[in-house]
Amino acid sequence: MTGERALVALRRAGRNPHGVWVTDSDDTYARATAREWPMHRFEKRGQPDHQAAHLRFDANDIPEALDLRCVVGLTCHVATDRGATRFNRIFDALIAAGAAVVVGVHDDQVRMHPQPGASHG
Repeated sequence: MTGERALVALRRAGRNPHGVWVTDSDDTYARATAREWPMHRFEKRGQPDHQAAHLRFDANDIPEALDLRCVVGLTCHVATDRGATRFNRIFDALIAAGAAVVVGVHDDQVRMHPQPGASHG
């Protein structure tokens, strides 16, 4: 997994991104974005703030075995080009890790957690 150290450092500094892109791909753009996102900051109310973080999973990563505590309480957007089974494993691992919201689309499958209209209490 790439990008988690920068996300952990950001959170330890008291900052939270508005979302986390979780990409499971060897695509050149995905690799570059996961490596470079910490360098890109945007202004929010006069203070620098990250709009989004990016985690990239490698093909050999086991989603259920990764330390994903860095996503606790955050909104995660899941994308993979490695199949529906892999998509569901990543989605479920993010929920198990404590992500507040997880959203993803793979082919004709759309998943959201929590489900719209679900009770949050």
